[in-house]
Amino acid sequence: MPGPKLTVVDNRGVKFINDHLKVWFNLVPDPENDGKNWYAGSATSALLDNREILDPVKADCLWLYMCHDREKRCMQIDQIQLCESPNSKELGDPARLSDKEYQLIDQSVRVEPEFVEITVASSPFQCTYPVGGEMAQLTCELRRVIGLKAEASCVYEKLSIHVEPGAEPEPCFAVRYYAHLNTGWGGLTGYGRAQAFVAGTDWGARSAYAFGCNACIDELKLDSSNVWALVSPCKSLRCWHVFSREADFRTVLDAASHKT
Repeated sequence: MPGPKLTVVDNRGVKFINDHLKVWFNLVPDPENDGKNWYAGSATSALLDNREILDPVKADCLWLYMCHDREKRCMQIDQIQLCESPNSKELGDPARLSDKEYQLIDQSVRVEPEFVEITVASSPFQCTYPVGGEMAQLTCELRRVIGLKAEASCVYEKLSIHVEPGAEPEPCFAVRYYAHLNTGWGGLTGYGRAQAFVAGTDWGARSAYAFGCNACIDELKLDSSNVWALVSPCKSLRCWHVFSREADFRTVLDAASHKT
């Protein structure tokens, strides 16, 4: 069977493809050039066996594709905060990333083991955060290594912060992940654990998106269609974004948890 593939489209986005999963990842904040500029660094489509996970209401209605929920997305880091150490009780001011373009700086296709991978960097941003009892300001970039393995139904990710030369000490960072799923009148069902969560719908076209990481999730919020997960401060972060049509959400949550 053919291995995973990677397609870059006009430096606007990247498509990850294997035999089961197709994920479109936005590099730019305004992919449709219509003034809606809050999609940078998000996956706005995730097709598992050619059925949309992020819009299960219309996943099985091909004729409704052009009416899909424009806001659907996952994997998005909508804000980042800096701090002095992983144990810091006070975080710096949030810097918004959803409206800032990402730059593709590397891409690779590996044969043994089979996987495709990209490295992207956020636009430089400024963060103000407490250091030694005073407030410091630092210009940073967020680096994201994102990959897909053959036969996998999940995307892996590794995060790191790059600061201006000479910055001492190197700060820790805390990111907040955001997802929007169109689950219709039934609303969003979700469960969380210390290092993972799952969200989706368990009626009709069952669909689940799960997230796991090697740090603690300090705060998890869900409403009828949105999820926010604030991850505890760290120097680097490994994450997994899992897509499933498993009827038992606890099983999906187990899968995301075990990857940590």
